[in-house]
Amino acid sequence: MSIIQPENYIKHICINNHKFSGLCHIFFNSAYVRYFEKYKLTQIVNLNTIQIYSIKLQEDAYIAVIRNGASLSAIDFEVLIYWGFTEFIVYGYACSIGNGNLGNLFLIEKAYIGEGVSRYYTNNKEKQYVVPSITLNNKILQKLSRAHKIHMANCYTTDALFMETKQLVDSLIRLKIDCIDMECSALTTISNYRNINISFIFAISDTIRNGKWEYNNKINLREALVNVLLSLYL
Repeated sequence: MSIIQPENYIKHICINNHKFSGLCHIFFNSAYVRYFEKYKLTQIVNLNTIQIYSIKLQEDAYIAVIRNGASLSAIDFEVLIYWGFTEFIVYGYACSIGNGNLGNLFLIEKAYIGEGVSRYYTNNKEKQYVVPSITLNNKILQKLSRAHKIHMANCYTTDALFMETKQLVDSLIRLKIDCIDMECSALTTISNYRNINISFIFAISDTIRNGKWEYNNKINLREALVNVLLSLYL
């Protein structure tokens, strides 16, 4: 057991010990929040590292904004689990290395481990990938299939954005990996360790094909991901 536990950490970052339950929707940037303002948005937690909001839809929903990158998001994620959330849907961007196009929506089936956090949460140091919740993925597909085109995909999670070499990308393609992100395998490994459910919905923000990188910020991917969340309720 770790010497430092979430409950000890929380005492240093938060005066109040919050209690939640059920499903939490995670984003990695506070810019998403403005898209929810017309849905009676109420801020519950406001820390430097974590913000939590409730929104009024057909039922109460919770949105958390946490830091990005495997190591920082892992700390914030552990706090959310300690506060009582048992299911998570994570929304973010990914880089397609396969057939995905800009703006496509990916629901992750397997998360291949390329970051350092996961190795601390599993005894199997040779493990290649972890699997998000199949049950939660199926629920998401059932609810979204009419309103959105969702692609099932495998991702690779990296710590090093600027070390995505052609050699690495080619090796990932041989493993039938579709995209690269920076949080998925870490948070999935933690979810499996803590026995909770998690799913990931990624919007493709950039692509790598034939050794060339393409990025296009003309597509409003934030609004697209918010619409995906709303489709789960409305």
